[in-house]
Amino acid sequence: MADTVEVLSVKSAKSATTVGSRLATLAPRVIHDGARRVHVYETSKELTQWTEENKGQNENVEACVLGGAAHIAVLKRRVKELASQAESANADREAAAQREASLKAELDSFRHDLQLLDPNAPLTPPEHHEHHTVKDFGSIPMVLLPEEEHSDVQLFWEKPRVRQYLHNLTTLHREESERKTTWLELFFDLLFVGLVAIVGHHYVEHPSSAALGQYILLFLMSFRTWMDMLVFYDSFASNDVVQKIFVVWIMALLVGLGVNITYGATITHVQHTIFYLLTRLSFSATYLVYILHFPHFRASFIGMAAGFFISLPFWIAALVVDEHVRLPLMWIGVLIDVFTSHVAILLERYIKAWPKPEYRLAVNIEHLTERYGLFLIIVIGEVVIALFFPSESANPTLPLLKAIFGLLLALNLSWIYFDADGSRQALHAMRRSAWAGLLWGLMHIPVFCALVLAGSSMGFVVRASDEVHHEEAAGGHGEVSAHLVARAAKALEMGEPLSKPLFRTFFGALSMTLLGMSILGACHKSPDNMRIRKWFRTGLRVLVAIFFAALAGVGEGLSPMGCIGVAWGLTLALVILETYSRTGRREDPTEVAVIEEKTAAVK
Repeated sequence: MADTVEVLSVKSAKSATTVGSRLATLAPRVIHDGARRVHVYETSKELTQWTEENKGQNENVEACVLGGAAHIAVLKRRVKELASQAESANADREAAAQREASLKAELDSFRHDLQLLDPNAPLTPPEHHEHHTVKDFGSIPMVLLPEEEHSDVQLFWEKPRVRQYLHNLTTLHREESERKTTWLELFFDLLFVGLVAIVGHHYVEHPSSAALGQYILLFLMSFRTWMDMLVFYDSFASNDVVQKIFVVWIMALLVGLGVNITYGATITHVQHTIFYLLTRLSFSATYLVYILHFPHFRASFIGMAAGFFISLPFWIAALVVDEHVRLPLMWIGVLIDVFTSHVAILLERYIKAWPKPEYRLAVNIEHLTERYGLFLIIVIGEVVIALFFPSESANPTLPLLKAIFGLLLALNLSWIYFDADGSRQALHAMRRSAWAGLLWGLMHIPVFCALVLAGSSMGFVVRASDEVHHEEAAGGHGEVSAHLVARAAKALEMGEPLSKPLFRTFFGALSMTLLGMSILGACHKSPDNMRIRKWFRTGLRVLVAIFFAALAGVGEGLSPMGCIGVAWGLTLALVILETYSRTGRREDPTEVAVIEEKTAAVK
């Protein structure tokens, strides 16, 4: 106000009332109202005196009484004018920020191309971006939303905030602060991992092709619930009591899903399906209610809820039909639930006639990758838990070795996922293209699904008796003497022999895990400063996956110790290869500049 209001003098308040006292301290003053100057006086006497002294001198100078109708009208006009100027300045700032981000992204792109085409070009570091995700996941025009005002007051309900969104599918508007996974999200993950572990252990205990299909179906139903919670927390911010009650409600439904999941794995129990439908209905109804609060994102909310309502007739039919017809209907329903939102995004991006909304909800990449990573750690934690068991063998050396190698195998899988180019990239799949982003997200489903089976089967592999395997091999085609049978029976005190279905499950799950991780890494655009090309590293990963698949197809040929040893050795080779490929050192830009100066001087 200092640039628009001149305080001429300050008089003491004489009014008896509180309001009058506060108003008196404002008089007299001059307000610049457009091209005019309006003098404000405390009393009518002062106004009359000013009018007589300045009569006919300047038409652009006026006067009024403090608190009068003319004074209030001037204040309203000035407030409206300043608000308009502030809005215009804010729009200019956003446009300038978008322009700056676009120029920096273009600059980095041209620098990258120059370094590829001219090895002698100086490796100038990229410009500093306004958000770390640009540096970690690739450039994109970005506008940062203002910080949320933190308050110690816990509200029962408050309007949620949209954390990030795309404008015209080109400019990302997102929170300035970094997202961190909350304790409530981690607690939900623990419930979900317990849920899928039940499904995995049930299949491993009764392996068959039919049981495998039911396991995948139940896993997809469970994972759809986890994805709903992930999208909900990723898209909206609210710290009120109502949101916490909603999350607890979803957790209660998840417990109901888990309690009935064993029945679902055997006879596709109706109760399991009902709990799943209640979970999906809760999220879909919430999105439809949010349309009232965020009408700009109507298309996004409809797309998020559409899958449930399209699949609902198939689920309802599955509840009332005979057992042999129920499974196909459930498969149709769960596939619609999983893929509808992804298909809608592709249609919107690549079909010209498809409506293009101006505003669309976006994902927070660092939160999404963190959530996937934490979930993978918890799933691998199930693998580690399976390694601990009380050994009844007189010689615990072999079970101990198998447990240690199993632990190292779990570490290798984590290393490949977190430290390979699956999580270190020049351009994240979510910013590379719509196809790459959707494929990257969907490929986590088979990876997690296979990891659960690998963890569940590894416990049986560690407990399986190697002595039984050796005795049968020595006898030839199972023709063993009574002495060998007695020794084999003694060996069973430590564990059962490894069956063909378990053998195939173990290597089949590892094959699917490595193949999925290969596709995850291929979705990103990798840095160019690797010692070994990406196609070679990814190709070796695929070859190891094919080898594991071949072992699963054979179904025998290795002892339990041999199974874990081969799996650990080959995954360790991949870890060493990935680690070596990243040990290259980029040239220091200062050193490059000095070399160029010396070269120019010689020339």
